[in-house]
Amino acid sequence: MGKPRLLPAIEDCRQLRISDISTNRMLGDGVEWDAYITWPSGFRLDLRCRPESVRPDFRLLRLAYSVEDAYGEAQHIAETFTLHRFSQPFGGYRWYFICPATDRHCRVLYQPAGAMRFRSRWGFRCRLQYQSQRLSPINRYQHGAHQLAKRVLKKGPHEWQEEYADWDFPPRPPWMRHKTYNRLDERAQAYEVAADAELSSRLLRVCFPGETEDAMIKRMFG
Repeated sequence: MGKPRLLPAIEDCRQLRISDISTNRMLGDGVEWDAYITWPSGFRLDLRCRPESVRPDFRLLRLAYSVEDAYGEAQHIAETFTLHRFSQPFGGYRWYFICPATDRHCRVLYQPAGAMRFRSRWGFRCRLQYQSQRLSPINRYQHGAHQLAKRVLKKGPHEWQEEYADWDFPPRPPWMRHKTYNRLDERAQAYEVAADAELSSRLLRVCFPGETEDAMIKRMFG
C-alpha cells in the first residue's frame, strides 16, 4: 500500500475559527442567527446557528456552501456541526467545534484545496501540518529564527522596517521593552545554534575516520 497523499499545508486551507462566530454574544443563550462569510476568491459559506433546547451548553451550526468535485462539477454541501461550551475558572465560556470525523473538540475547522468538507486538522486521511513542520531540521531552525526576526521588525515604524529589512535580526524597535526584545533575540540565537549543530552533525557523517570538518570541507570544495 502506498503512502497517503500529502495534503496542503494549514496556511493554504480555508479556515473557520470559533472566534469568527463567538463574538458579540452570537452564542448567547436562546440566540438564533443566520449569516455568511465570503473569501477573497468568491467562496461563500452560509451559516445558521440554533440552540439545543435540552442541552444549554450546546449549539447546532449548519454550514452550507458549493464546492467543485474532482470532475469540476459543483456540489452543494450542507452539514451540521455541534458546538460545545466550557466554563472558565475566572468567568465566561470557551466554545469549541466537535469534529464529526473524529469527535474531537477543536477551535478551527479546515477545508484543504480539493476537499469537500470542513474538518479539524485530524479529520482527514493525513493530519494537516504547518509549512514549518515539512521543513528539514536545519531549515526548521532557520525558519524559526526568521519568524522571530519578522516579529521584531513588524513592531517598528514603516521607515524603520525598510532600513532594517535585510538584517538577520534587527535592532530593538522604538518603544519595544528591553526584556521582550532580549527574550526574542535569545530565542533566535538558540535557533541559529541548533541549526549550526545540525549542520555539523551532518558534515561529520561524510568525514573520513579521524578527519576534521575543515579538512573534509577542503577535500570536497577546495
